[in-house]
Amino acid sequence: WGRIIGQMLKPTKIDSVLLESNLLPLYIYLERDCAVAAEKARRLPADDPLCKMANMQHLHTGCKVKSWQESTDRTLSGMGLSVHAGARTPADHRGEGYIDISNRDTRGIIPVFAPWDVHWMDKVRFHPYLESAGEGTEEEIMARKFRITTDAIARWANADVQVWTDGSVQGEDQIGAGAAIVYVPNAAEQRYTFSAGTLCYSYRAEARAVLGALTRMGDAYDDCKKMVVFTDSQSLLTALNKGALNQESEDVRLIFQAIRRKVENKRGATIDFQFVYAHCGIERNEAVDALANEAVQEMMEGRGVQTPYPMSLPSIRARITKKLKAEWYMKMKTENEDRIQEGKLEVPRYAICESDTIKLTAFPEVSYRDQVFARRLRTGECYQIGKFRSRLGKPGHCRWCVVLGETPETVIHLFDECMDPGVIQLRRLPEGGVITRKALRNDLPAAIKFARECLKLLPPEVEGRQE
Repeated sequence: WGRIIGQMLKPTKIDSVLLESNLLPLYIYLERDCAVAAEKARRLPADDPLCKMANMQHLHTGCKVKSWQESTDRTLSGMGLSVHAGARTPADHRGEGYIDISNRDTRGIIPVFAPWDVHWMDKVRFHPYLESAGEGTEEEIMARKFRITTDAIARWANADVQVWTDGSVQGEDQIGAGAAIVYVPNAAEQRYTFSAGTLCYSYRAEARAVLGALTRMGDAYDDCKKMVVFTDSQSLLTALNKGALNQESEDVRLIFQAIRRKVENKRGATIDFQFVYAHCGIERNEAVDALANEAVQEMMEGRGVQTPYPMSLPSIRARITKKLKAEWYMKMKTENEDRIQEGKLEVPRYAICESDTIKLTAFPEVSYRDQVFARRLRTGECYQIGKFRSRLGKPGHCRWCVVLGETPETVIHLFDECMDPGVIQLRRLPEGGVITRKALRNDLPAAIKFARECLKLLPPEVEGRQE
């Protein structure tokens, strides 16, 4: 599958194929999906048979075969996650960075509002869209976003209460926080911050900010008839706009419960939720964004109160994937470097172009033919340049070097080491500097142009097989 995606040649090393296709080894998918399945079972009702089975730490006492619970627990522990409440921390994971995930969100038992019990919804309106900012330079787009957002805010100038919310997630452990600022005419503004827990993500932090604002305000401002809540989370407003009967997460359910309490207590008051563009110079949006970032920083430094928050399954899945991928990169790099030093392995793909993959969609001007050419250059297996030519019965030495037969022809040699005057001239960039193999990652069009111009320096009869 990886060879099909990347259009790479059969002799290409499997590690290079996976890196270039942005895939992972099968064992990583297996370990991740098994661990996620166990965590999903633990989020079912306590009397569910799957939940009981997933929470059994020692299924086969005295049996040499490891149970699937132990295997999944070992995977999660290796990610720095404590599975069972009160469980002892393994010796190799003691100290900071070990996260307790026993406080889980619920799945499959989210209560739904009855269809005849949503009469209050006619007093709640969601506005998740604004006019598009169009195309242009960054300054032009920001100016249009500022104008569009300013016009949207002006429509709510007569609101009795304005609530601005925002969320923030930072750090290796994805510590999240929400913030809200309440503005009332002729009164001092009220500022609130809320912890969103660890292994958080942007959507949850934004939801926590809205929920916290509606809850913290309590019965305040009972005399107001019109309240508007501003947020820059379009995904959250889109989910809320589906209505109270189409809940998709615990966060949305709790927000609707808070909305219901707020509307019923105010006897006829309305609540509007308005989307605004972020980071375009709107003063109140920038103020609440700074407050959310400050709250996260305080929690990371141990000065803020970090309240427990149920761990979501998507955040745990992302954590497992990230850690397993990092471990694979490190294992591959260490093993390959040892084999290279022993002379048992040629330079692998990640040494040509680092371990990160390139998103070719970031280079829309690159044709599909050139994308395939670039993939083969980065893996060192190409019909026209590199060691693959020797498998076609072609000479394995560099065809550009003056001294033939001494220097193997590789992508690294051509981009970084070849001393042919013509190649050296092609390496020079008009704006200054030179092309190196790093261009295969940072400046793909320039790297492809350099390789093709080098091929034009060769006589037609020695150019080799065409792609």
